Amino acid sequence: MVTKEARRAHLLLVLAVVLVTSVTAVTIKKGGLAEPVKPEKYDHYYNYEELTSLLKALVAEYSHIARLFSIGLSFEKRELWTVQVSSRPGSSSPGLPQFKYVGNMHGDETLSRQLLIYLIEELLRGYDNDPRITRLINTTDIYIMPSLNPDGYEKSREGDCRGDAGGRTNARGKDLNRSFPDQFANIQVPMEDVPEVTAMIQWIMTNRTVTGFSFTSKLTQKFT
Repeated sequence: MVTKEARRAHLLLVLAVVLVTSVTAVTIKKGGLAEPVKPEKYDHYYNYEELTSLLKALVAEYSHIARLFSIGLSFEKRELWTVQVSSRPGSSSPGLPQFKYVGNMHGDETLSRQLLIYLIEELLRGYDNDPRITRLINTTDIYIMPSLNPDGYEKSREGDCRGDAGGRTNARGKDLNRSFPDQFANIQVPMEDVPEVTAMIQWIMTNRTVTGFSFTSKLTQKFT
């Protein structure tokens, strides 16, 4: 079981990376919430429904610097939620660098998913309170996708360190991290089996970021 201290330490590590490197849209209007989103407890992993509710609530509360949208659907029709954090949400300003952060490509590598959820919260709550975070958001367009493989996540079971539940792959049993085009290997994966990969490729082609990071629980991959 990952402790609160460990999760907090990993969050701060991710935030440090961000500070150093210093499509179907869903519009969420501000208001309509009974109360602000409660402070994070760092005590459990969010499932798909909880993740969706949390992201919608956060963007509603911080609509002046955040936008929620989906780049597509998983095989089981779950949204591939992405949050844009920017002083100009909903737009791409010329000359403003864009960065993307993607987690949970392997559905049972859940730490990366939680880290990016915490990073979204840290950025939104730090704006106008932390000078470094405020400067970062004012000078950068940040895109954060906590989960590229929500179907695999839902198959996963906490404590299943060997992956017996099959959560590593998507709902069609495909390893998303081995399904992207490769200049050195001949990848033969039917695109209809990996709609998550297709959505990511289309998003990359239409939204040219400066760089991006794909976080897993074992290593961090850099891609552009």
